[in-house]
Amino acid sequence: MLSLPSSLAMKWLVPAMARAQERGLAITLDIDDRLAALGQTGMPHAAIRFGTGPYPGLHTALLSKCHVMPVTHARLASSLRPKAGKKTVLLRDITAEQDGTSVTWLDYLGDDFDATRFDMSMTFGRSDLVLQAAIAGVGHALGRTLLVENDLDAGLVSLSAPMVAIRSRYWLVTTADFAATKAYAGLARWLHTEVRRSKATLDAQRAAFSTLYMSGPVWKLVND
Repeated sequence: MLSLPSSLAMKWLVPAMARAQERGLAITLDIDDRLAALGQTGMPHAAIRFGTGPYPGLHTALLSKCHVMPVTHARLASSLRPKAGKKTVLLRDITAEQDGTSVTWLDYLGDDFDATRFDMSMTFGRSDLVLQAAIAGVGHALGRTLLVENDLDAGLVSLSAPMVAIRSRYWLVTTADFAATKAYAGLARWLHTEVRRSKATLDAQRAAFSTLYMSGPVWKLVND
C-alpha cells in the first residue's frame, strides 16, 4: 500500500496506474493529505512526501527535485503582465501557503511582488483544484513538478512564466524492513520511471517556451 497526497494522486499517479499493471505491480493507493504512519498493521508500507526532508526514523530516497511554474489556459497565457488596466488573476493555494513548501506566489515573485497588480481573491484548499481552475481559464495557477506535466502535454494549460527551482522535493519513504524487500524495489523502479517520463515532458515544454520570457528576472514579466 502506497500513501500519497490527493493532488499528487489525481494529477500524476492515478493516470500512470495502467503502466504499473503492465509491469505486473499490484499497488493499492492510500489517498490521504495527512502523514501516514508506516509499517503498522493495516497501514501503508510506503509513502510519497513533499517537503524539504529529512524524515527521521524512516528509510528515505529522493524521488524528484521540484520546480514551480505559473500555468494558465492557453487563451490567457503569454505572461503575468496585467492587460488594459485589469489585474492579473493569481489563484491561491491556501494549503501551500501554510505548509512551508515555498509553493506560493510570494515565494515565486519575491521582492517583485506588487499586490496592486494582482487579483488574489480566488482561493482553494488543494493544489489540483487550483490547477483545475487554471484549466477553466479562471486565472494563473502556480503549478509544480509532477502535478502539471499531464495537463501541459494535453494542451489544457500553458506556461505563463519561467520555471524556478525550490528546496522542497518529492521523497519516497518507508520502513527499514520494507526497504529491503523486492516489493519495494519494484515500486521504486516504477516510480523513478514515471518521474523520468514527467521530466521529459517538462523539459520539452521548457524548451518550447518563448525565450522572451525565459531570459532575465521574473520582474520583467510583471513590470515591463
